[in-house]
Amino acid sequence: MIQELSYNAFSYQHINEKDCQTWQEVFLLDMLRVSFEKKSIQPMFSGASGSVPDISMWNKEILNVLKKYFNHVIANFILDSIAYMAFSIEPAKEVKMLHCNLLMKAIESGEGSYKIFSSSSYRILSYLHQDKLMRDCNKEKDYIKFLRIIQEWKEPSQIMNIKEDGYPISKEQRTIVTEFLTNKFKEIDNVYTINDLLGYLEDEIKTKQISTEYLQRVSEKFKKYTEENTSVIVSSVYYAYMIFLIKITKNNQNVDKRYVQKEMIHIQKIWQETIYEKQCKNMHVFSYEKEVKTEELVKFSDLSLLNPIIFAKSCTPSSEKAVLNVMIHTSEHPLSHLFRGMTLSPIFPTEKDKIVYERHDIDKMLLEYINELKCKKGYKLLNQLESEVFVSSLHERYKMNTESALSMFIKEEDLYNAVRAETKIKLLPYFNTISVAMVTQLFPVLEVKIRELVTLFGIFPFKKNIDEFMQYNDPSSLLRELLIMIFDEQHSFENVPDLIFIYNIMYNGNSCNVRNECIHGRDYLSGGRLRFAFRATLFAIHMVEFRINTIKENISDIMEI
Repeated sequence: MIQELSYNAFSYQHINEKDCQTWQEVFLLDMLRVSFEKKSIQPMFSGASGSVPDISMWNKEILNVLKKYFNHVIANFILDSIAYMAFSIEPAKEVKMLHCNLLMKAIESGEGSYKIFSSSSYRILSYLHQDKLMRDCNKEKDYIKFLRIIQEWKEPSQIMNIKEDGYPISKEQRTIVTEFLTNKFKEIDNVYTINDLLGYLEDEIKTKQISTEYLQRVSEKFKKYTEENTSVIVSSVYYAYMIFLIKITKNNQNVDKRYVQKEMIHIQKIWQETIYEKQCKNMHVFSYEKEVKTEELVKFSDLSLLNPIIFAKSCTPSSEKAVLNVMIHTSEHPLSHLFRGMTLSPIFPTEKDKIVYERHDIDKMLLEYINELKCKKGYKLLNQLESEVFVSSLHERYKMNTESALSMFIKEEDLYNAVRAETKIKLLPYFNTISVAMVTQLFPVLEVKIRELVTLFGIFPFKKNIDEFMQYNDPSSLLRELLIMIFDEQHSFENVPDLIFIYNIMYNGNSCNVRNECIHGRDYLSGGRLRFAFRATLFAIHMVEFRINTIKENISDIMEI
């Protein structure tokens, strides 16, 4: 079945299956059709309906049954490795040593460093070293030989890799790394242009050991070249320098952290008070005009008031057809999405359209949905781009559509009065001149409505934590829970464009995030941005109220609260 093992045994292998196999053999072979990454098991394919292989079936009982059934060193190698990755169960010494010997054999045979560092045995030994689970191998001759081999490496990048991955390094290797990093951060002395400075700041290695003295030299060069240059590259340098300083606070134990904090405060203040306005003057305005008759605007506004879900559909592509159309358009214009741009903000420049997936479950589901849509309808795409690019373009479309739809809505006072009538909270009288107070007073109204809505779906609106007993959960968490429930059932957001509108426009940090940006004084505080926030929040409240009324009118068995 499995004649010999490899140092990269867990690498999505597909071993030819025989006609007659026991279920135990099928399970064992399936375990080689995975990979290890970030201390987790990565199946060959995964989606809403499950994964291939189905790793959810690999529980502790199954692993124990298989171990007893095979009772063989090769099977133990596979099963112990999976048990460690899935349940943090320490492998037997025999298995640890087998990983060492396989990796050592690959290194001695001259395998390239990329193959070594990306192999499953290298990764699992890395995790074992980080968890301090290799101590029982300290006296094993082969383990000592393995360490001697990797501690003979002289290439700084290789040494830094093994050090970061938990492997022990020699005193000589530490000296090599120290000298390398010192020479790296001293390259600031050879920076003579703003382009040189940008290249220097984008090299993360320099953040690891730079001294306060040399950071001060970086600061001097930064001040010099950003003051004498007014081109758009200044925004990129400001962004790169702030990232550089943030990484120093994370990676560096040598530098004076108080100086770093002071520098971060200083460059943010200079940007906000001076540079932002200068950089805005570099921007070119691209405009498009279209004449819309007043009758059409009135008709659109009346329809939006009558049924805000129709308004939400015009803002947030939610159906398969609408999402696919955005993907097709993106694939036909790839260059505008593949090159990094900067978004200028009064607070600080940011990387354009960067989507963060950590703690953003809805965008993770959207990414998963796009992956599956690419598998089903990918032949319609002119260029095959990364799924993350399509998620970014969808968020861009959300913003663009919403700005367009809100600008065409001309019955703002009617919408405001409708919201006033729908809530028990006393609101300010309507004024055509919008103030921040008129916007922020609406946020608690929206939260109350969201709690009422999720309760109708059986979601408890309070935190499920004894230490936070009967404290209301935040609205974004409640909406997220509701959207996850709907997506798990329907595998689509097609029927809830209103909820997608509310989540993205009001609460999603990857989108407009109106509530948080406004309440914390970062955006939507004046001018057109303030009016956008006002109308968007009014529609969000109107959408939730419409959804609540629709449910109550059409479902008779709703639990009375």
